[in-house]
Amino acid sequence: MRDDFADRLNRLFQVVHPLWRGPYTSREMLQELSLRGHVLSAPYLSQLRLGRRINPSRATIDAIADFFGVRADYFLAPGGGYQRQVDEDLYWLGVARDPLVRRIVSGLLELPAELSDELLAAAEARGAASVTEGAADRAEAG
Repeated sequence: MRDDFADRLNRLFQVVHPLWRGPYTSREMLQELSLRGHVLSAPYLSQLRLGRRINPSRATIDAIADFFGVRADYFLAPGGGYQRQVDEDLYWLGVARDPLVRRIVSGLLELPAELSDELLAAAEARGAASVTEGAADRAEAG
């Protein structure tokens, strides 16, 4: 799987946004960065997102990272521990926003503990992945 600057940037665009709305647009990001004192052109951001530009300045990386609430290491140390942790967090954030997952979890939370334990055991017995196993692998695949 490819995992370059564009992939990481687009992953942040897809997942990091307020719960009550969809992803930020490039235009919204450019406006916010401008308010923070870092001006990028729309064509340049588009080229970064498409992978046509691959070496943004450190100031640009810092501004983008700050916008999404991650450290610049997410872009500067690909494959490192920090990136893996952020990717896992992004995976779980995406899972938490899935309407079906929310419905299932809400239903499970209303059940008596014994019944929810039985349902989880039955799911695991049928080969369903453990809640805590493989999150990083799924994050890399997603």
